[in-house]
Amino acid sequence: PIKDMSYMFSKSSSLTIFNYNDFKIQGSLNMSHMFDGCNSLLSINIYNLQILSLVDMSYMFRGCSNLKTINFHDIYIDTNINMSHMFEECASLSNINITNFKASTNRIVKELEQEYNKQINPRFSSRLNETEILYECKKFNLQLIVIKPLDMSFMFFGCSNLKGIIFNNFIFYESIKIDSMFANCIKLSNIKFENFEVYSTIIYFQDVFNKILKNYVGTCFDDCKKAISVYDKIIIPDIFDISYMFANCYDLYNINFNGFNANKPIYMDNIFENCVY
Repeated sequence: PIKDMSYMFSKSSSLTIFNYNDFKIQGSLNMSHMFDGCNSLLSINIYNLQILSLVDMSYMFRGCSNLKTINFHDIYIDTNINMSHMFEECASLSNINITNFKASTNRIVKELEQEYNKQINPRFSSRLNETEILYECKKFNLQLIVIKPLDMSFMFFGCSNLKGIIFNNFIFYESIKIDSMFANCIKLSNIKFENFEVYSTIIYFQDVFNKILKNYVGTCFDDCKKAISVYDKIIIPDIFDISYMFANCYDLYNINFNGFNANKPIYMDNIFENCVY
């Protein structure tokens, strides 16, 4: 299968419309800079897209200077994806409609289960009694597991004609970086959050850790959990970073936060820096 599509259509002068419908990405794929500098591209329509494995979409449409409209409908992400700088400096882009965009925790659960199967499961067997299992737990040294956040930072940076944004049913069950997402969008005036929700990963994964580990060590679970120091070895940052999100949006005057709900710590440094309307 194709694994690298970076720069595939970069600077293509004849491409005018990009439609991406009913598509599923299951293998690791590099799509960075794929349409970088396609100056004839006018519209992008992405419907019913499922991303189930590691994908790099950074700078995918950067510098598409005549791109005017983007429609995202029914996007489901179950993986770690990089969408930073995706539409950077699309100078003609005026409106964005994002509907039914969901990032799930399923891929993180799968990663944890795979890691436990590799690191813990081989040490135990049905032949071991509780005393022997506890002994195995105490001498066990779990390797560090790090889960990266979803990155959408600088996604629309410098889209100098962007005027309106609607977030409709935008839901995240994992850590997310959207810092500077609309920075330097100097004509942006209207933003509407109809249903934008970010849920805490830490509370959810404490239950996940317990269930996974309990499957391996049975009734001596509590003692084994302490011995293995599960929580000290797994890093899942509970991050929601929106710092500088609307920096230098000089015309911004109307924001509707009625549907905005974040159940985790928020980094909001300088979110409206230089919004002087």
